[in-house]
Amino acid sequence: MVESMITVLSKNNWHSMGLFSTSHVSTPLSKMVVLKECCTINNLICTFLLQASMPLRYWVEALNDAVHTLNLLPSFAINNDVPRTKLFKTPPSYHHLKTFGCLCYSNLLPSTPHKLAPRFIPCTFIGYPTDH
Repeated sequence: MVESMITVLSKNNWHSMGLFSTSHVSTPLSKMVVLKECCTINNLICTFLLQASMPLRYWVEALNDAVHTLNLLPSFAINNDVPRTKLFKTPPSYHHLKTFGCLCYSNLLPSTPHKLAPRFIPCTFIGYPTDH
């Protein structure tokens, strides 16, 4: 699994943007870095699910939220720069961040049959859109 993750990253040529180390796949250091990152993401997933009291079936949504959050944090591997800044050349924005599993309201205005119908419905926040 570790080798396949490194192969996918190297095929995307991410090292040219400073997001990927060019160490060889078989070196213990590169495997350790990938395993540490996987452990970090796994810990975030568990934390998000436990904090929100969400069942394990939402692990994919927690994974997406964890990776989204990590991409907005400074990384030691790229000289304390933010991965999103390196990738998109724009400073990150933090105003859109929400707590995984928090109460939110979905807007029903486009589909309301009349003006006395409910305009919002309570929901649980489980992640950001994929194009965010």
